[in-house]
Amino acid sequence: MRRLLNGLKYCFLVLFLCVGVSQTQAAAPTQAAAAGFTVNTFSSTFDSSQVDMKNTKNSGYKWYLSRFFGWGPEPASGITLNSDKSATLTTQGVPQSIYPYDGSGVPTYTNGGILTAGQKITGGDTSWVGTVFGGGGYFELTVKINDPNYTAGAGGAGWWNMSIEKMANLPGLSWVGGGAGEEHFMEIDALDYHDVHPPQYRALVRELYGRQPYYYIYQASNFNVNSFINLPANTDFTASHKYGFLWVPATSSKNGYLVFYYDDKATIDSVSWSQFTNQTPPPNAPWKFGVLDQQHLVLVLADTHSPGMTVQLLNVWQKADNTGGKDGVIPVTLPAVTSQTVGVTAPAALKTVERNALTFKMDRESLVVTVGLPGRHRLEIVRPDGSAALRFNGMNSVKYTINRKTLPAGIYMLRATDATGNKFAKLVTWY
Repeated sequence: MRRLLNGLKYCFLVLFLCVGVSQTQAAAPTQAAAAGFTVNTFSSTFDSSQVDMKNTKNSGYKWYLSRFFGWGPEPASGITLNSDKSATLTTQGVPQSIYPYDGSGVPTYTNGGILTAGQKITGGDTSWVGTVFGGGGYFELTVKINDPNYTAGAGGAGWWNMSIEKMANLPGLSWVGGGAGEEHFMEIDALDYHDVHPPQYRALVRELYGRQPYYYIYQASNFNVNSFINLPANTDFTASHKYGFLWVPATSSKNGYLVFYYDDKATIDSVSWSQFTNQTPPPNAPWKFGVLDQQHLVLVLADTHSPGMTVQLLNVWQKADNTGGKDGVIPVTLPAVTSQTVGVTAPAALKTVERNALTFKMDRESLVVTVGLPGRHRLEIVRPDGSAALRFNGMNSVKYTINRKTLPAGIYMLRATDATGNKFAKLVTWY
């Protein structure tokens, strides 16, 4: 009898787990699957287990209140978690004249909302917590707009997405070849419900570059091309609708593209680009918008007007679950060099020197690299594309001091090779 009960418990456990998986792993829509995006990397409703309502900034939540740019946390009073696991957002837009879109000094609004990644320490720190998305995918929000007659320019229903490289001021923000202080990042506005005429909404792709404080005036956008999406006259925005976008990165042989979707149907709003390989500014066709493929998006939901919008479900489908970033860590892909440098096992004769084979320290002025290999060696600082930015030859233990201004900001690999071809490698963030 006991064995029978244990067996029944096991069956119920298996059934429970299977049901749980089926509920959390949503099937990819046709348009996502057709592009190869079948892994449901992010799926979220909105309850206290998924929204960090107390602004703890702890790992494990899907949505955070902690905003970037020194804006402080989103007031929890503007977020109502409903019994059906939806959330009604009447988030508090804060006037900002620091970075006006037109450079005029006329205040805009932060429209900060809730974010899939939040700033870990408010006030200039680059650490962050949560989830960011890179490598393309299909992104879909199910939402109700509770007051479709409100379309004023001071706010309104919105789903916008911005590069974490900008939000957290990460090394990938700098435009290589653009000069000191040149920033380069993306903003995708998948639902922009203001300054429109219903039944209409707007969706925008914005490539932003330049130097603070007025980089917004240098944006390359699809604003005047096809960003206004007209819907049937009987469209009821207060009912549930799905807003989405399909982002397919470019390759060396195929263009990338981004298409906006409404209720699973492609709209006329789309852009395309060739592969961006760090060409110099300004953005030009055919590679305009291509920097998106190098960066990682934070998803943001906000409505600065009561009665706000009610968000019900957000899903993301991608090709793999390791193409984004999590809790301050973004995977680094250096295919041209990792295969021959990372994970190399040193022969037994080198075990005594392996610990000190390659070490480094960085301060405000310089990077100091120490190579502790016996005999002749070569030190290389390798770019992400596999090419050597700097190369040094030395003998025995040598300390190399490199001025920080020598190379632009970015992620590089330090690679030391001894006389018999053994390689030692470490990654370094140049900022």
